[in-house]
Amino acid sequence: MNEKQFEIYSEIRNSYKTDPRWLEAKATIEDSSASAEEVQWAIDLMARLERNCHKAAERARLTGL
Repeated sequence: MNEKQFEIYSEIRNSYKTDPRWLEAKATIEDSSASAEEVQWAIDLMARLERNCHKAAERARLTGL
């Protein structure tokens, strides 16, 4: 993988960090008044979004970006 391909891969891989759903979940976790169920929902959502971005980056890498 060359430098440009790695840059694209990294952008896709880390794109979950700018997803509005991920940002909302992160805010929920940081909210001290959030219930245990809300925190668990946020953790699950964040993990799912991160996994999906990782899979998308791998698909892009395997198909030549």
